[in-house]
Amino acid sequence: MRKIIFIGQSGDEAVYYNTRTKEALAADKSVLLNTEGARKTNKAIIPLILLFALFGGGTGVAIFSFTTPFRLNERMIPIIL
Repeated sequence: MRKIIFIGQSGDEAVYYNTRTKEALAADKSVLLNTEGARKTNKAIIPLILLFALFGGGTGVAIFSFTTPFRLNERMIPIIL
């Protein structure tokens, strides 16, 4: 188990919990602990995943249709996906 666990932030301080001494610790906010910037980045993750999934799926269907010796029909769509 980790010795010091990050709990959250309060005002301009980061709050930690020391599991060995069982006390809460408060420290100045670190520049590396950029939670506001992380929230903005996390909002872009879902659209990026959808974009890559659609692009990859479309590319996969195109490659599959060019490499198969038979025609695609509606019965093949669930098999491809």
